[in-house]
Amino acid sequence: MALHKGLLTTSFPLQACEKHFHDHDETWLILSGSGTAYWMDHDGRREEFPLAAGDVWMIPAGYEHGLERADPGGLAVTTFYGTIPPGAHAPGHYYMEKEGYVPSLQLVKTPTARYKKPDVRKRMMSRAKIEFKEVKGIPPDLLQRLFRREEWNDFLDLDEVESHLNTALYLVSAWDEQELAGYARLEGDGKIWVEISDVLVKSEYQGCGIGTELVRRLVACIKKLDPYHIQVAPISDREAHLYGKFGFHEIPYYRRMELVNDKLTRKVAEVRSKRKESNIEQRDELDKK
Repeated sequence: MALHKGLLTTSFPLQACEKHFHDHDETWLILSGSGTAYWMDHDGRREEFPLAAGDVWMIPAGYEHGLERADPGGLAVTTFYGTIPPGAHAPGHYYMEKEGYVPSLQLVKTPTARYKKPDVRKRMMSRAKIEFKEVKGIPPDLLQRLFRREEWNDFLDLDEVESHLNTALYLVSAWDEQELAGYARLEGDGKIWVEISDVLVKSEYQGCGIGTELVRRLVACIKKLDPYHIQVAPISDREAHLYGKFGFHEIPYYRRMELVNDKLTRKVAEVRSKRKESNIEQRDELDKK
């Protein structure tokens, strides 16, 4: 029953109640009086409960239960049932000695797509023919656009992006036709040390396996180079998990440090302030239209 009306305004007096069970859960609301009730669980273990006005006693399906004794005047009780499962007895008092079974309710989890949002990214991935290129010919302006879109190295000027590309030990990029969907970069001397310094995937392409493929290609290149030291500095647990799939592991005694240059702090603040002003101006122009 979905709605129980008048539960707190109607009740029945109860001086005693014989041991019985139900195929459904049952709840007692004690409106007045006091007494002692009990149940016997599915394994036959008995437990007593002192009941008094204002108490709520919830009895699982299949628990034998009853009211052992009540104070003079008895209890004023109102009851309601939980979900009555298919195949259950109609509500009433049933006796295990006669019925010969112990009922219990089980949870059945039925898969549903009711609230599952369409995975736009995977649909995009299935439509798009992602091409991976292992060359340095990434146009600096496209990479700068990707940086600024994802707020990663977004403070770099165009000539700095070009230098970033030219000084890379190895580059791999992911393309959806003419659109740069992701890129990854190795730096180092290639003989003594190599570090994975960047792995970046455009937001709408994330979750489609592009980042994993970029890292796979970086690792394949590293194995060919065979340097002594191979490093990566993941900035999240998710990234650490990804690199862990390729054999990277944390080194307890290794501490990474960086000398922070004020130039970086000033440049980031300046670039992001200009971008914010530009966005405000664009919104103002749109409002005028």
